[in-house]
Amino acid sequence: MTAWLRLPILIAAPVAVIVLAVFWGPSVAGAAAPLTPLAPDAKCQKPRVTSKMVYEREKVSYDLERQPNFRSAGRPLGWYYATDEIHYRGEIQGGCLKSLAITVKVLPAIKLRGIYKKKSKKCARQSILAHESRHGGVAKREYKKLAAAIKKLAARLFTGKSTPDVDTMAAALDAELDKGVYGRFVKKYTAAQDGFHDDLAQARIIRKKCRLVKRKR
Repeated sequence: MTAWLRLPILIAAPVAVIVLAVFWGPSVAGAAAPLTPLAPDAKCQKPRVTSKMVYEREKVSYDLERQPNFRSAGRPLGWYYATDEIHYRGEIQGGCLKSLAITVKVLPAIKLRGIYKKKSKKCARQSILAHESRHGGVAKREYKKLAAAIKKLAARLFTGKSTPDVDTMAAALDAELDKGVYGRFVKKYTAAQDGFHDDLAQARIIRKKCRLVKRKR
C-alpha cells in the first residue's frame, strides 16, 4: 500500500506499510502452521497481555532518484517510509494462553536526492531531513495505537478459548488482524500523514529559508 503526499515544492513522503507477523521466542517453527480454529474452553481465563512499539533508528540514504516511481511522483526532494514487523512471545499452560507479549517494531527510512549530500546544500539537506523526521513522529503515534489495538484484540480472542501451541496462537492472531484491524490502521495512518502536511505548511518554510525559488524583485 502506498499513499502519495503532495507538497508545493514536492517534498513527497510516500508511505509504504508492510506487515510481517512472526512468533518471537525460542520455539519458532520454520514454516507457518495451517490455521486451526480455537475451541471453546471455559477454564481458559483472560491472558496477561502487554504490548509496546519499538521505533528503530531512521536510516538515511541519498539514492531517491533510483526509485522506480521517482519521476511519476514529481521528482520529490525527500521521501519517508516505514515497514513494520509484529512479534509475539507467549506462554501456554494446559492448552490456555497465560501471557502474551506483543512488540510492534517499526523500521523507518528516509531517502533524499543525491545532490543534497553536497556540503553546499547543507541548509536544504537539514531542513528536508527535519521535515521527513517529523513524519516519524506521526508514525510513532499511530504505531503505538496499533500496538494497543492488537493487545485489546488478543485479550478478547484468547479468553475462553483453548490454544494448543504457539503456532496456533500466532496464526489465530494474524488471521484476526487480517480481518480488518490492520487495514483500519493503514487507513488512519495514511490520513494522519496527509493531515501532517495540511497542518504544517513546511514546504513554504523550507522554500523561503533555503532559497529554493527566486525572490520576487
